[in-house]
Order: sequence, then structure tokens, then C-alpha cells
Amino acid sequence: MQRFTRITRRRGPGDARPEIERRSFVPRGLLASLAIVAVAASLSAYDGGDAQADEVTTTGASGAQSGNWNFESGDFSGWKTRFSGIGAWYVYADGSTPPDPAVSDPNFPFNVPQPPEGTFAAVTDMSGPGSRILYRDVKLDGRLKLRFTLFYVNFKVSGHAPEFASPASLDHEIHKPNQQFRVDLMDPTAPVDSVATKHVLARIFATAPGDRGKLGPRAITFDLSHWAGKKVRLRFAQVDNIGPLRAGVDDVRLQAAGS
Repeated sequence: MQRFTRITRRRGPGDARPEIERRSFVPRGLLASLAIVAVAASLSAYDGGDAQADEVTTTGASGAQSGNWNFESGDFSGWKTRFSGIGAWYVYADGSTPPDPAVSDPNFPFNVPQPPEGTFAAVTDMSGPGSRILYRDVKLDGRLKLRFTLFYVNFKVSGHAPEFASPASLDHEIHKPNQQFRVDLMDPTAPVDSVATKHVLARIFATAPGDRGKLGPRAITFDLSHWAGKKVRLRFAQVDNIGPLRAGVDDVRLQAAGS
């Protein structure tokens, strides 16, 4: 049975791996190191569902001006998703109904904003810890700017206030809290889960410790002119191992930089 477990903070290096593999929530080395167990003590937990497959790949129209950027086809055509642990990215239409009740924790009812634009939006949902990535590659045909709307709801666990932790890793199994939502412009040849400086062309949005636990739909714009004529990757990444963090995105579009 999978669990979210709140663990005591301790210092340690990040652990970003080049490939995400199917794995259980039991941290690496837990059985081999009683010292780690003593330091990373559990403060609270809640039950979750079964682990899922770690990657879903979809195909669709590509290019800077077409191809289901706003999820209005009702699916992820044109996008790719990758996940490990429990839960995934989903397309949803009702902010009070989980897109897949089998992996939505009833102790933390699904309650997110209605799709900010149109009928559908994308959101993460889960019943246990995990890492979930939504991304697509695009050739920038000229000077363009990126626009999208995002939101998140970070739940408190067992009376503790919701909080964020932003280690340099998208791995939910590292031996310290990892609770973050970030949007990056990436080198499309890089490992999709990398947070290395040489792979991240720009950090467009990121939560940080001390941020409020809930953010309603907010429009974000970012100038892509510096990368005109190049192929880039747009990545939405969400990780949680403290408690449920539902993150959403909608109305993703590219516009002329001067508009």
C-alpha cells in the first residue's frame, strides 16, 4: 500500500536521474540503512492506491501554431506525459469531480478551479506520492511569446500547514521533502526530468518554500524571442511526497512577440 509520508527536513544533495523508472514508494536504501530511517522519521501519513505505469506517450499535430495546445480535444494529443509513483496528469472538465476516482484520495477531496478557458484543462491528481511531467516540443518559427494559465492547490496533512520544498530534483523518492510545481523551457535533447542548468534554458514559473498553499488561475506570459528559429521543450512538472499537490494548466498558446 502506498503512502504519503511527511518526513523530517535534513540537508542532502538533490538526486535528478536521467530516466524515470517504475518504482515503489519505499525509498532507496531504506532497508539497508537504519540511520536514514531514524533521520527521515514519519510525522504523518495517509493511505493511497496502487502504483501505476510510469509513462504515457501521445502524438499529434506539431509546430508553433497548431495542435491541441489548450486540451480542447479532451485528451493529450500533441503532448507527452511521464510519471512515477501514484497519479498522473489528466484532462478534466469538472473541478469537483476527479478525472479518475480510482487514483484520487477521498481524504483530500478533488476540488480545483473549473477549466479557466473552454471546456477542458489539464491537472494532476493522486492518492500517494509521485512525480508527474507534462511536456511538448515545438519549433519556434519566428519571434514568439508563450502564454498559459496555471493554478495549484497544496493540501495540508494531519493538521500541518501546506508547505513547499524545492530541492534540485524531480524525484519523489529522495530522502527529504520534495513538494513543487514548476514550468521550464528545456533543451529538447535533455532527459525530460533533468533540472541541470545546462538543460533548463529558462525557469518560467516555480513554487518555493513559503509560498501560499493555494493559487487560483493566473495568466503567465514569457518572451521566447531569444530562441527564435530553434526547437525547444515546454515542461510542466509537479512532485509531491509531503501531501497532495494538485497543479493545473490551461489555455497554452504561442503568439507573435509584439502582440
